[in-house]
Amino acid sequence: MKLALLHNMNLENNIEYKQTIDSLIAIKPNTEMYYIEAVNSFPEIKDKIEYIDKAIAIYPNDYSLYRKKGDFMADYYNSLINKEESDIAPNAITTCYLTSIKLDGSIFNKAWVNLCDWYSHLYKKENEKKKEEILSLLKKYKEQNEYHPNYLKVCHRYSNMINEKIDKLLINGYSFAKQTDDPTWVESTVLILLDYFEEKDQKNELTKFMEEFEKEYNPSYDYLLKKATIFAKKFDNIAESIKILEDIENGNYFRNNMLIKLYAIIQEKEKAQIIVDKYNKIDHEILRDIQ
Repeated sequence: MKLALLHNMNLENNIEYKQTIDSLIAIKPNTEMYYIEAVNSFPEIKDKIEYIDKAIAIYPNDYSLYRKKGDFMADYYNSLINKEESDIAPNAITTCYLTSIKLDGSIFNKAWVNLCDWYSHLYKKENEKKKEEILSLLKKYKEQNEYHPNYLKVCHRYSNMINEKIDKLLINGYSFAKQTDDPTWVESTVLILLDYFEEKDQKNELTKFMEEFEKEYNPSYDYLLKKATIFAKKFDNIAESIKILEDIENGNYFRNNMLIKLYAIIQEKEKAQIIVDKYNKIDHEILRDIQ
């Protein structure tokens, strides 16, 4: 209860918060969630490493812990302008992802995808090396299921390196997903397809796949956000985009900010203010753009 209260008050960097975490760990040292809470809450890289390492010491075969460690260390390293100032060696990040994959090499482990992203950052000035590492990784990843959303997502992201027609791969992946009888799989795949056709400015294809998907499945919050974005940016249909967003109940930060920006475009200050008053956690500077 106390931990949640401090968290809601945005006091994660507070000494009392750390003391509370440590007290909980002292009582139940084998409770993994306490270590994860600490890693997610503390902003300093040294604190994150301290608690993730404590968790790994207790759960050395948990692949997700190594992936998580690789993720926050990669974020830290990539954020540095001067890489020589890093307290973390690049190979330590690579090792975390490879260890995660070694412990669980299944298609479901996103360490495959995250390692590709890490290689992309690490070798951004060495194009041939970057391509070699990513293609080598994708070759192993593809063997499991080339139509899984995790694989399709990374193929789409690095399509410039892959010697095959990405649109065909994604469409085949969508057809495969519909045969799985798994709505989550289908939607994950169609969202990747929409990203691709949006980038290529293929409006007819966007319309086709959105209509087809919505006839057979119930769209999730993420899908509706994507659809609203497409209508606003690609079809220049602000009214329809607003309608989609307004129909989403209990929208989160992203829905609320997007809706306020659209209200700003059409000069609906009163409607924007209602959202500000109701949710209170939005980008207040947007309102200043509404005359």
